[in-house]
Amino acid sequence: MNTLKTLLMAAFLSTSGLTLAHQNHDEMKAMEISQSDAIDIATNEVNNQIADNQLDVTWGSVDSKSAMLERKQGRQVWKVVFNQVAAGDTIEVMTVYVSKTGEFISLSK
Repeated sequence: MNTLKTLLMAAFLSTSGLTLAHQNHDEMKAMEISQSDAIDIATNEVNNQIADNQLDVTWGSVDSKSAMLERKQGRQVWKVVFNQVAAGDTIEVMTVYVSKTGEFISLSK
């Protein structure tokens, strides 16, 4: 009888843990930002860095922006790319990484 109780309790605990894990997964997925949100967050970060004199003011008027999910250091993040035509028709590229939940990660040119 004790063995049966132990097996039933183990089965209950293992399935309830899966249910809770699945609920947390769904909650985290609901907090993920969209592609357009990622572009907005990256644009705000660029504007903040322009205001702090860390970036040239021309980056604030870039219209060519794109965002895609990319795996970086084992996790998916938004990679937002800014393309700017510079002198001599060369294209300068700046990349801003944003987490799937909307936190700024890094910026590189």
